[in-house]
Parts: sequence; structure tokens; C-alpha cells
Amino acid sequence: MERIESGLYWQLPAPRNFIRKVATALTSKRGVFINMPRLISPIIHAAIEESLKHTNIHGNPVSLIVRSGTNIASDLGVHFQQTRISGGQLADLEAPVNTAVILTAADPAAQQHCEDFASDFIKATEHAEGNIQLIVKIQNDDFLNEQSSAYLTIIPFDGGLKREEMEAYVNLRMIDRDGPQDTRLYRAIVSEFAGFDPYLAERLMTLDDNHIIYIRNYLQPIMEENLDRWRHDSWIQGTHSIVSSNTHTLRDVYLMHHGTAEEQGQAKKRLDKRYWLACLREITPWLETNRHKVFRPLMPIIKQYANNNSLPIPAGNKTISVDLEDLEYGNVSGLIGKNKIYLLHSVERNALYACKSAKIIRDEISHLRAPTSDMVTKVFSDITACIK
Repeated sequence: MERIESGLYWQLPAPRNFIRKVATALTSKRGVFINMPRLISPIIHAAIEESLKHTNIHGNPVSLIVRSGTNIASDLGVHFQQTRISGGQLADLEAPVNTAVILTAADPAAQQHCEDFASDFIKATEHAEGNIQLIVKIQNDDFLNEQSSAYLTIIPFDGGLKREEMEAYVNLRMIDRDGPQDTRLYRAIVSEFAGFDPYLAERLMTLDDNHIIYIRNYLQPIMEENLDRWRHDSWIQGTHSIVSSNTHTLRDVYLMHHGTAEEQGQAKKRLDKRYWLACLREITPWLETNRHKVFRPLMPIIKQYANNNSLPIPAGNKTISVDLEDLEYGNVSGLIGKNKIYLLHSVERNALYACKSAKIIRDEISHLRAPTSDMVTKVFSDITACIK
């Protein structure tokens, strides 16, 4: 798994809000359960320690990795100069300073040990006067909403980023990778296909520029790096997020290759929509910005057919008048196609090729269809050759 840029990640609103929630819970509750997918456990510990800085817990936290054979009471007893300490005894313990105990389960069996120990702790807190607060990392598909009781708060967190946050994360991480031309298409594609997953964003950033344009051809090998994960539609496996209604990209890639016929069709539509959104955001304004530059070599010829600043354009069985300022790529390629205008020089032909490529990709985008990657490379190539 790729490493995320933690300094940037934890400054984003959703991750920062998680730190605030944990800190708030620790100021009023004796127990805090953090419900999370197993895959993000490594990044949570630093966030918990950051949360502790904003509470009245000043001692160093006692962190215990719990495995199936771990005796939590015995292992914690060592930290508090006792032979063993049960959940109930920990709740009543008065340490020299307010202290947090953090339990992290290493496997499902250990998870049950942690929950049993925490249950004893929470039950005892009603009558206990200790100054120990217990933080337990759990993995449970059933607790995807924040819940709170008199002595316990459950905070779900899966590390997911909202759409705007992912765009900000990718833009900053790829700040030196503009393009093609003066667009940010590489960043837009990575952002759309990363979805809510910053780890996938980092993985996609390792692709070279051409592979990003052809990203739909390279998703299957990435999915197959951890094939078993994507077989299951499970929050614990990270296939969806509490911050987004969208399925994880790699789950859709799995479905497109291994799902039922209906699942394959729906997954392909969702993947194509990601590509369409990136093209809509970056290619559409780029085409408009360069429209008059593309037309420039053709204008001397076009003006020969214009009536003042109005050009007659064939439209089926009719002819419509279009102001030269409003001329579209399709208007020009249509005139050529109906032999209304004849091109003599290579520079004019280059402009025509650019108009045709622009019309094709613009029609795809405007009809809510994802362009092929070949269309994308061709339109950039043709328009660049025309305006260079």
C-alpha cells in the first residue's frame, strides 16, 4: 500500500474533524471506541496522539497491540506496576496523571478480547473514580454512525476524503504535473478515479502521464494486486466510505471483470462517468479557450463566404446564419464536409483536423459519454499542431 502525505492529509477538513471529535469525546467520556477499516489502522495512532494534546490527559498513552494469545490484564499490569489489572480495576485506578490506554487488535480473535475488556471497563465506570480513559480501535460494519452514551462514545472513521478534499489533496501532491498543454487533466483524472481513497490517489500518481490518460486500461492490474479485498462489498474492506455514496473504483473494476452481466454493465458506467467528469472539467473549457486560435488559419477563406460578420451554415435542409464570433468547431467541419469551403494548404488542413477532433470529443462529452483515450490524445495532438 502506498503511503499518504500525512502532513497534508491531516490538515484537510474531514481528517481534522476526526481529531477534534476524538478530543471532544475524551474530555467527557471514560471510553472511546474508534471504528475503522483494518487497512487504515497505521495512520490512526498519530491522530489519536494529536487528539490527546487537546485534552486534560497529559501522561504518555499506554499503547498495547493485542493478539489472539494476549492477556490484556497481565500486559497492562506491567505498565501500572501491578501483576494484572482487569477492565473494572483499570476503571477505578488513580494514576499520578490522567492517562489514556489505547488497545489495538491485531486480528479478529484479539478484537473480541479488546471488546470484552472494554465492556468490563465501561460497566465499572458508573461507580469508579479513576483517571484512566480507554481508547479501543474496533472494526465493525454495524457502527457506521457516531453513537454516544453516558460513559462511551463510538466514532467511525475510514480515512475517506470528500470530493473537494480529494481535489485539493491531488492538486497539491501533483502541483508540478500540469497538462496536457495548459489543462490539469492528469490531476482531474487521478482525483476522479481516486474517489474517496487517498491511498489509491497515491498509487495512481505513480503512473506516467500517458498511462493516466489511458487509466481505464491500467486499473485491472492495480485491482489484482489485492484481489481478495475487492471481492467483498464491505466497509471493513474499504470498498465504500461514510463520506461518499460512490463505490470504490477498484471494487467497480472487480465487478466489471468478475460480476454478473448487470453488475459489469453498471460498474463500467460508473468508471466511464469518472473519466467523463474529468474531461468535462478540463477538456471542455480548453476547447473553448483555443477555439479562435484554431479558426485563425481558416478565417481568410471563411470570410469569403460570410455576409458581413454572418456565415451561412447548412443545417439539414435549411441554412442558418452564425455570427463569426459564435462559430463552433462543428460549423467549420460541416462546411468542409459539404464542400462549401476548399482547403489548399497544410496549415489549413491542420486546422480542419483540429476542428474535426474537437467536434468528435465535444459531442461525446455533451451527450454525457466518456471519450475514448484515443480521442483525448488525438484532440490534444491535433489542436497543438494547429496552434503551435
